[in-house]
Amino acid sequence: MNRLQKAIQFVETEKGEKVFSIRPIEGHANDLFFVNLKYIVRLGVLNNIDAPFLADYCEYHLYKQIIEKRLDAPFPPLMLYAPADRDKWELYMDGEEPFTKKDRLTEDAFLVVDSIAQMHSLEVDLPSFNTFSRFNLYKKASGKKLPVSFERQIIANVERIIDSRKPVCCHHQLAADNIILSNQKAILLDLEFVGMNASIFDIASLAEENGFPSALSRQCLTRYSTLTLENAYTFEELNSVIIFLDAFWYYWNMARYNETGQDKYSKAAEEKKKRFLFAFNGKLMEDNE
Repeated sequence: MNRLQKAIQFVETEKGEKVFSIRPIEGHANDLFFVNLKYIVRLGVLNNIDAPFLADYCEYHLYKQIIEKRLDAPFPPLMLYAPADRDKWELYMDGEEPFTKKDRLTEDAFLVVDSIAQMHSLEVDLPSFNTFSRFNLYKKASGKKLPVSFERQIIANVERIIDSRKPVCCHHQLAADNIILSNQKAILLDLEFVGMNASIFDIASLAEENGFPSALSRQCLTRYSTLTLENAYTFEELNSVIIFLDAFWYYWNMARYNETGQDKYSKAAEEKKKRFLFAFNGKLMEDNE
C-alpha cells in the first residue's frame, strides 16, 4: 500500500467518510494530503533521531487533554489521531501564511505572539521537551561541529534560562509554513515537537525560523511580556536562545540529511549554520574591541 492509499484508508476506514478528492501537499518532515477539500491528513514518517522522544506522544496527549478539558487552543480542530504511527486527521484551516507582506510584518508577528501566549497558558501535563538530550543526540548523529567554545557559552546561557523558569507548553517550530492567519488570529500547525519548556523558546523560534530583524524580535518579546504574568525576559536572553536554536536545528537537519539523503535538509542546515557563524564572528569582534 502506498502513502496515498493509506491516507484514503485512514479517512474511510476509521471514520467511514468516502474520499472523493485527495492531493499531496509538500511537507518538510511528514507526508501531508488535502482530502475532500476540507481536511488535512498527516501520515507520520519515522526518523531514528527523534524516535526516543516521539515515544512520549506529546502531541497526542496535548490534543487529548485539550478535548477532555474543553480548552480553547490556537490549533486546528482535530478529527482523529492514531498515536502508534503519529497519523493525524484535522480540519483544514482556510487563511494565509504570515510574513508574506512587508507592510504587515509586525502585525502578523503580533498575531502569532498572541497565539503563543494563549498556548503557553494551557493547563496541560506533558513531558519535557528534553532540550539538551535532543541537542546532544542530534549533534552526534550529524557528525558535525560548530565553534566549540562559543557553543558551550550559548548552552550555558540557555541552561540558566531554563533552570530559572517554570516550563509551559511550547511549540518549538514556528516557521511561517507552520502558521495560518485566519479571521485575525494565528492558527499554529504541526505540533510534532511540542513539549514543556521555558516560554522564551517559542518567541525565539518565531524570530529564528523567520529571520526577524533585531528590532522586531525585541518588539515581539515586549508584546509577549505584556500578555503574561511572567517576569520579562531580557533581549540578551532571547538572543542567546535564538543562537542556540540555530545550532540545534543545524544539527537536526544535518542528522536528517545523513539519514535520508534529501537535499532539503542540507539546504536548511546551511542557513542555520550561516546565522550561527554570523553570531560567532560578531562575538569575536566584540572580544577584540
